[in-house]
Order: sequence, then C-alpha cells, then structure tokens
Amino acid sequence: MLGAKRAGIREVILPSENEPNVLEDLPPEMLGDVKIHFVRTAEQALEIALGKFEKKPVRPITGGDELPAIGPAGPIH
Repeated sequence: MLGAKRAGIREVILPSENEPNVLEDLPPEMLGDVKIHFVRTAEQALEIALGKFEKKPVRPITGGDELPAIGPAGPIH
C-alpha cells in the first residue's frame, strides 16, 4: 500500500482476507486518497481492473464488407 501511494497509484485491488490488516495497521492519513477494492475472486478483480477501460461499440461485418489484406511480417530491426 505504501509503495502504491508513493508511485501515485490511486486504486488498489487486494484480497478480502487482507481487509482486517489494512484497517487495523494503516491509519487513514497513511492511505491518503488511495481507493482500495477488496475482492474474494479473481473474476471480481478482473471486473474491476478491466472495467476501467472504455468499451467501444463493435460494428458487425456484413456480407459486402471486405477485410483488409494482411501481408507477411517484415524483419524486426
């Protein structure tokens, strides 16, 4: 938590089992404005983490649409 605060991270995801330790051991002034999400499952963590990305609508491909040609990859420099 302290490393996250020093690095400027504003939100942290932690296992729910750590909640008592965080609340007992870290005073509010030490946490500052870091928002803590306590989760029970990896699915909950992914939902929080990936939910931060903006979802863009996807246009379905219809029969008349052509996909762009993809050529072979060139050498890596």
